[in-house]
Amino acid sequence: MWVLYLNNKTGFISREWFPCFANARRDGYDFDAAWDDELVQRRYKAIMDVFEDGGMFPGFELKPKAGFGKEGYKNFDGCITQLQMQTYLIIRKFERRRNKRGQSYGMAVSYYQKPEELWGYAHVTSAYKEEPELSAERIFTRARELFPEGSDAAIRKNLK
Repeated sequence: MWVLYLNNKTGFISREWFPCFANARRDGYDFDAAWDDELVQRRYKAIMDVFEDGGMFPGFELKPKAGFGKEGYKNFDGCITQLQMQTYLIIRKFERRRNKRGQSYGMAVSYYQKPEELWGYAHVTSAYKEEPELSAERIFTRARELFPEGSDAAIRKNLK
């Protein structure tokens, strides 16, 4: 199970269903294609550029590397949330920071990674062969099976 935002709330999704969500949420675009078609803002690109050579980064390292801060881009948390909602980034793990003696302290921080690096590009984009609307409908049908007592409107709202 992996963290995903559903209706602006944190949720979890299985590896099996991730390609459907990626297709529906990305509208069939990988990030570079969306950038080329001018569908994303520069500050989102700055974050994704940090992941160019792969890797996993905690938020406190990612923020300055992407140029966010006092003199740079604004709204880092909002940008990260949006990239997760569009499935371009996932939270890979939570880990507490460590002091100079190697002891953990404080609250756990999120480590971000591209899903393509975790599962491979072929798996993440495997639903791209179908229309994004069909992927969204498959997700809705599965949610309807899992929550038969829910109204269609409530289920659709929570899948946004």
